[in-house]
Amino acid sequence: MAYGYAGKFLYIDLTKKKVESKPLDMEMARKFIGGKGFTAKILYDLLQPKIDPLSPDNVLVFATGPINGTIWPGGNKNIVATKSPLTNIYMDSYFSGGFGAELKYAGYDALIIKGKAEKPTYLWIDDANVEFRDATHIWGKTTYETYKIVKEELGDDTVKMVCIGPAGENKVRFACVDADVHRQAGRCGGGAVMGSKNLKAIAVRGSGEVEVAKLDELLDLAREGIILDTSNIKKSKFVIDKEEFLLWYEKNFGVREDSNKVIRAERINGRMILRKIIRKLR
Repeated sequence: MAYGYAGKFLYIDLTKKKVESKPLDMEMARKFIGGKGFTAKILYDLLQPKIDPLSPDNVLVFATGPINGTIWPGGNKNIVATKSPLTNIYMDSYFSGGFGAELKYAGYDALIIKGKAEKPTYLWIDDANVEFRDATHIWGKTTYETYKIVKEELGDDTVKMVCIGPAGENKVRFACVDADVHRQAGRCGGGAVMGSKNLKAIAVRGSGEVEVAKLDELLDLAREGIILDTSNIKKSKFVIDKEEFLLWYEKNFGVREDSNKVIRAERINGRMILRKIIRKLR
C-alpha cells in the first residue's frame, strides 16, 4: 500500500445493514489523490441521474486525503459530499477535527453510505468491527446531548464523531453535519441527507496509524511550515494585541457576569471592528 493511505474504502448499506470493505484502487488514488477528488469520483460512479437528494438512492461520502492523520500542519481537514437537497447538484463541505484521522486509523480512506435505516440508527466503527446501533433514544436530541450519550454508551470519551441535531432529523435543506461538538460542515444540507437516511451519528475509533515515506523529512517540513506561519502572523498588520482587545470587548459588550448592559447589533459587525481596532494597527 502506498504511503499516506489507509488502503480501504468502507461501504455501508443502511437498508440491508450490509458492510463491505474494498481495497483502495491505487490508480484512482494517483488520479484523484483524496478528499474532494475521491468524493467527486465516487459520487460520479455511484449516483444515478435525477435522484431525489432525500431519497435512499442518494449516497453520502466522508473522505480523507494522504496527509490526514499525519503531523502535517492543517492535516485535520475532512470532507463530506453528497447530492445536495438545497441545490439539487453535487455538494461538498469541509470540517476540522479528528474524525478523518480516526477513520484512517481504523483502516479507511473513505466511508460511503447509501440506503435508509428502518429506524433511527448510529454507526459504531471500531477498526474492522462495524455495528448498527439503535438511536431512537437520541432522536430529537441536540448535538451536544448526542455526543454525551453516545460516548457514555461506548465507554470512551476519545472516540471521534459526526452527528446531526433536530434540523437534520427534520430534513431542513441547509442542515449541518456536526463534528466533534464545535465543528460543522455547513454547506448545502449534508445534515438533511443524514436525517433522510435515519442516520443520527457516526462514531469511530481506530488503533492503526498512517505510514509516511520519509518521516524525518516530513517532521522537518512540518516544523518549517509552523515557524513560517507563526512568523507571518507576527508580521501581520491585522494582529490585535490581546490586552487591548479584551479591554475593548469588555467596554463594548459588557462581559462581566453582573452586567446588565444590552449589546447593540451595530457594535458587533465587521465594519465596526475594522474601524475601531484594525485601522489603528495599519
